Amino acid sequence: FVYFSGTGTVLKADATAIAKQARGYVNASVTNGGTATVFFDDTNTAKTGLTVGVTYYLDHTTPGGVTTTPTTTTGHIVQEVGFSTSATSLRVNIQEAITRL
Repeated sequence: FVYFSGTGTVLKADATAIAKQARGYVNASVTNGGTATVFFDDTNTAKTGLTVGVTYYLDHTTPGGVTTTPTTTTGHIVQEVGFSTSATSLRVNIQEAITRL
């Protein structure tokens, strides 16, 4: 999962700050300075090890990653990004982030 920086570059999203909330995702690795194709909905098929039917949230420890357990850290964000339809497919449904108080 990715966000757009203030300069327009695409960076890995994470739940440590509201400015880094997920806005889309990529299905392939991109080198620094490379061109990325960003998707905003549909199914992310670049994931592995998902549990079918489970809701996933933006991770706060692995940039670009997802987790089944949203952060409980004050100041971090909770952002639902979708639910799994198979071990390798995440049906994307990016929600607005909520800051933990």
